[in-house]
Amino acid sequence: MTTLDPAVLKVEPRSSFSLQTVSRFLLTLSLLIVAAAAIAFLLLSLPANDDFVRATLPKKLGYFAYFKQLYMNWQGRWVSYGLEDAILPRLDMIRFYPALVGGLAIVNLLGLYALCRFFTRSASRWFSLACTLGLAGVLWAMMPSLAQTVYWFVGGLENVTVLALGAMLLAALVAADNKNSDPGRTSWVMTIFAAVAAILIAGFHEAYGAMLCIALSAGTLSAYWMRGRNRTVWLIVLIAAVVGLAIVAAAPDTEAIPDNSIVFQNPHVSLVSRDNCPACGTTEMALYISLLN
Repeated sequence: MTTLDPAVLKVEPRSSFSLQTVSRFLLTLSLLIVAAAAIAFLLLSLPANDDFVRATLPKKLGYFAYFKQLYMNWQGRWVSYGLEDAILPRLDMIRFYPALVGGLAIVNLLGLYALCRFFTRSASRWFSLACTLGLAGVLWAMMPSLAQTVYWFVGGLENVTVLALGAMLLAALVAADNKNSDPGRTSWVMTIFAAVAAILIAGFHEAYGAMLCIALSAGTLSAYWMRGRNRTVWLIVLIAAVVGLAIVAAAPDTEAIPDNSIVFQNPHVSLVSRDNCPACGTTEMALYISLLN
């Protein structure tokens, strides 16, 4: 009978600095560096361009009058304009601008988490969170213009946050469709909530509203093709999104009225005192674009 040499059976201990350990360390370090830079830029962010306009003109012309001007003479983004005109005139923008931009960042992270959770729902929530942070770091580092998306309230609300809200809506619909509860149908309360959310999300931006309607159309067709339990919910939410987008599309074509638009007709730069721009905060003078004739 052949016996094996104990030296042959000896297993060498694994190195504490394995490739996997080094990879995790480098990944964590990269995320921390990106997060530190992102937070630093957030704390240094300041209002610009349309922020001052949205903060000043609603107080000067009246909320509904200015909202009507924007919708009739500029673009049909009725939800974005409504939120901007309601929020910015009521805050000290210089003092609270990082908080405004940070609020949008939180919503954007929630949208990314909903997206990552959809693709990693078989894994743990901690893994989904790690994927969210990694994807957020990549998007932040590769963003063509951080100043016009992440660190600008008006631009971020209209072009980034709307995508996060749409992702959360789609993830909620898919989760409800895959739910194994009995009787397995989404309540009418949740259906109404999803429909209202679809109308509002589609009203943020014409391009992203169209993208949402396309995604909902695909989901509705799939639900009816597979005889999903919540196919009626998909259809109702799709109709609601189309209504929201139709309101955006119903705005007059601004290119057809170049001489009559009160918005940005002969814009001139003005210096105004804090009395005329209460939302400009602690600055003694604020540079803004006047939209008046």
